[in-house]
Amino acid sequence: PTAASRAGATMELALTRHDLLQVSTLSRGCMRLLPRPAKAGELQKIAVGDDTGSLQVFGLVTSAKRSGMEVERVFQTPSASKAAISRLELSGEAGSERIYYAAGTLVRGCNRKGKEVLKFATDVTEPIRSMCVEGETIHAAGEFVYNEFVACKESGFLMANDRINDMTLVAAAPQPAAVLACQDRCLRVVRGSKVLFQLQVDGPATAVARCSRAPSGAGASGDIDQQVLYGTENGLVGLAVYDGAGLKGGWVIDPVDEGRRGKSGGVLCVRAADLTKSGGCNILVGRDDGLVEVWSLEGEGDAPQLVFERNLHESVVAIDCGAVSNTAFDEVVVATYSGKILSFSSAPSSSTSSASAPGAAVGAGAHPAGAEAQQLEKLAAEIDALQAKAERERALHARKAEASNGAVGGSAAAVKLQDKWALASADACYTLSLELAVPLEGVLLQSDVPVTLLEADSNLAIVSRAPAGQGVLAAYRCQEVTNRLELRVRTSEGRYGQLQAFVWPRISPKALCKPCSLHNPHGRKLAPLDPPGVRGRHVRHQAALAP
Repeated sequence: PTAASRAGATMELALTRHDLLQVSTLSRGCMRLLPRPAKAGELQKIAVGDDTGSLQVFGLVTSAKRSGMEVERVFQTPSASKAAISRLELSGEAGSERIYYAAGTLVRGCNRKGKEVLKFATDVTEPIRSMCVEGETIHAAGEFVYNEFVACKESGFLMANDRINDMTLVAAAPQPAAVLACQDRCLRVVRGSKVLFQLQVDGPATAVARCSRAPSGAGASGDIDQQVLYGTENGLVGLAVYDGAGLKGGWVIDPVDEGRRGKSGGVLCVRAADLTKSGGCNILVGRDDGLVEVWSLEGEGDAPQLVFERNLHESVVAIDCGAVSNTAFDEVVVATYSGKILSFSSAPSSSTSSASAPGAAVGAGAHPAGAEAQQLEKLAAEIDALQAKAERERALHARKAEASNGAVGGSAAAVKLQDKWALASADACYTLSLELAVPLEGVLLQSDVPVTLLEADSNLAIVSRAPAGQGVLAAYRCQEVTNRLELRVRTSEGRYGQLQAFVWPRISPKALCKPCSLHNPHGRKLAPLDPPGVRGRHVRHQAALAP
């Protein structure tokens, strides 16, 4: 594979960010845009499956209360199970498409109006992490096991050599074949229970997607559906081509060759689209360090050029492209780990709202300066009202905690933690990434063997070290509001030990957990304090309770 060089290239695509809505925490691949409606002038809808087990479909409509557009929920399915939705896929043509989502080992499907059309208990041994649907065929993969179901009956089974991170389909005769992105640095083409071909790549494959159009300069022939984009844990983005006789490698974007060593996280999602509607190909990349990238392939034989980059400071778990707010301009729609759904629009800034908030999305057209100022005033008033309401609720919660004399703290909701421990071989160190769905307060790092704590470019925390004998004890306190913290640690080869990280979120109120080591639970019988009684001269229907 030839490396794609970006020397002398400048970013030339101007995209405007708009926050659309906030949902619960999301897993990888749980946000998709429904196909373009057949009726002209209609916008695409956004389908989201969150960790509560609920599927929601949203769309943008013209607001009756303010200028511009607002988010409207089309439908929401109830949380039928305690399992989080781990994958969401689409199947079918525009107007008759179906939405399929997996939660645990259960696969459900519904139409665009929310009516359930499929409920399939797969009985697989692992929770489903990756899924593709083509007609009556469901391709599902857990951590190590791949299954193929035709008309809800198992027709294929494969145990992979290493962890399966993602999956897509390629057109092949007599039926589509699955391409598995595996942790052992391989892309495998699988049909039924047989591995047809495999391709070795330069890193653990973490994301894979089929090209919807042929990139110019791919340097390979064949049908457009035979070209597959992939991403790796060490930040590579590349192209593989399946021509029916094998899987061949194409170009590769290497962060080291791009002069970005240590600055590009692992790839969590990748997609190909014609964002600019120029007939070329744009490659959309979402990384685990929060980077959203758009690469462009224009001329024949040209290397991919980086035309847009933005850091969201939290993992990008899904990315797609379509017209969600303006039929004349496509947008890059991304979903983050904490549940933020936002878009980057290619529309001119004069045609978008100058501010956005949950429930208030981009504008539908140009507005006079007076209308924009009036809209800003309304948004500012709404924000002030929400802040005042939040302060009242905090004060009420604090008074209740104080009245209980600290005996009972605030109810602590479960906070989902996402962690990653990876070797950065080029820098001879390990990278520990910690991410919460809520802002981080700090991290306590404890090791029983000597390690060296290194500076990370994206780390804005203050480090405090304490004597710990032969080990290390250090506290990282976040200076700014962030959901993600990255630590870099260098170890000494030949010595082994245990490294622990204790994470606490920035939530209130906080309560001190006293170490009551000599206490034991003691049950007591609760007698009624005020037994009810009946007295007086009356019939039954006139009876009254009296203390």
